[in-house]
Amino acid sequence: MKSLVLAVAMLALTAGAASAEIIIVGGSVPGNPAENVLLNTGASGLTITGTTNQTGSLVTFTGLESLTEPSNGQARIEATDGDYTSLQFFLSDPTKSFTSAEFNINAIANGMVTIAATDQIGTVFTQTFDLGANGENFFNLTTTGGESIKNVLITSTSQIADTRQIRLGGISGLTPGVPEASTWAMMIFGMGMVGAGLRLRRRQGLSIG
Repeated sequence: MKSLVLAVAMLALTAGAASAEIIIVGGSVPGNPAENVLLNTGASGLTITGTTNQTGSLVTFTGLESLTEPSNGQARIEATDGDYTSLQFFLSDPTKSFTSAEFNINAIANGMVTIAATDQIGTVFTQTFDLGANGENFFNLTTTGGESIKNVLITSTSQIADTRQIRLGGISGLTPGVPEASTWAMMIFGMGMVGAGLRLRRRQGLSIG
């Protein structure tokens, strides 16, 4: 038993992270996410919503200042005062998530932008990119190894005029989180220690009797 516990302990120390992750890249990538997010209602507020064009899934957008989705022209999210530096979006149904996303940020000036994506178990993946004042700042998020995306947060050092051409893919019910290899190893190690402790107590009880 000691050799088994020792082996599992060594596994816990050497096991790497599971391959599941959210990959965030700048620029367009082959194979756009399947669904457009429709934004043309003219609504405004700290929280506004859009709807995907295939599954009819509601998408919530929130910011630190009042947002608006113009009722004419290209589907996009603006600020009522003209610009913003933070935008978060997620599926309105808390039991659902998605596996890919794409959007285009139209910045007023050059700067930096950080994209943070949170998965179904609360792990946050982040990447920071240069942001150009050219209206063509595409970003793509994809998942691997059974991961899914619960929400995306965009924060910028430059004022954002609007975020447009938002697409989501793989909308479905939440995928249960899969523990990393090191987590499995520690769970096995813990169960082994509990078993060893029970056996020791049983032997002590027999010797006393």
